[in-house]
Amino acid sequence: DVCAIGDALIDFIPAPDYLPEKPLYLCNVGGTVANLAVATSKLDLKTLIVSKVGDDTMGKLIKDAMDKNRVDSSEIIIDDDAFTTLSFVSLAADGERSFSFSRKHAADIRLDKSELDIDKMLNTKVLHFSGMCMTDDPIKEATFYTLKMAKERDIIITLDVNYRERLWKSEEDYKEVMMSTLPYVTIFKAADDEVLLLTGENSVE
Repeated sequence: DVCAIGDALIDFIPAPDYLPEKPLYLCNVGGTVANLAVATSKLDLKTLIVSKVGDDTMGKLIKDAMDKNRVDSSEIIIDDDAFTTLSFVSLAADGERSFSFSRKHAADIRLDKSELDIDKMLNTKVLHFSGMCMTDDPIKEATFYTLKMAKERDIIITLDVNYRERLWKSEEDYKEVMMSTLPYVTIFKAADDEVLLLTGENSVE
């Protein structure tokens, strides 16, 4: 029913006794696309996730979590030369969240077009991706390739914009890349500030 391509990572979230001056974290499987895959599986939709993780403890946690939640993890590729992507969520005194990523040489952005089983991926009703797919090559190229193939087959394509400023080269790069994905997209989810940053308007026609 659903094929989700993109980020599967480990979120380090504040523990109950977290303090800004003494941060303490809990380790959780996360990522925009991994979260979507679990959610759709819990709705009894057959879901395939396509991603890349490191050959490490964190990568095993992700794959095990997908299997536990009945997500097809057969297209999660293990990268022997990169570590699993990590995200650290910090809380300010007012409760505002901020995100830091250990991703520059991490696994999820190393998903290559040549590694895709495109026929298996597009044997689906819905293809989902996120803005996290579009920050870096080779995953950006792999995702664009998948979008083009899905569009040719009239597959519903959904997007979660999920803008994370520190992962993009610039706001201009974000605008150019994400706007270029929209002709392929059937439905997209974006916060008001993400739409405003993209277009200068409060909505996208």
